[in-house]
Amino acid sequence: MANDTPSPDGRFHIWISAMEVRMSHWIERPTITDTKIRQNILFFQDGNWSLDQATWIGDHTVQLVMRKYPGNHQPADLTATVDCLARTAKVGDREVKHLFELEGVMYSLLRYD
Repeated sequence: MANDTPSPDGRFHIWISAMEVRMSHWIERPTITDTKIRQNILFFQDGNWSLDQATWIGDHTVQLVMRKYPGNHQPADLTATVDCLARTAKVGDREVKHLFELEGVMYSLLRYD
């Protein structure tokens, strides 16, 4: 991933904080910033969430394919559709009314052996 992935209109940016946790094992923790108001609207408290892919769907909606290191869970990754303007998201059939709840919802969808 690039260090900065802007939305098509440039208002929202996904910034990556990369960390090597083991030889050639990287975690790329994303933060989404609203550049109009200069505020982070999405960030992950747990440093083990990693962004594998970000795909913008229009100017303010992005699909994030995320995984949680070390990967001893099912499913291996989760896809969150984030509406940056409305500050809401959806993961599978789960609606997330506030972006600060996204990390907890994603964690609740993981099954550990």
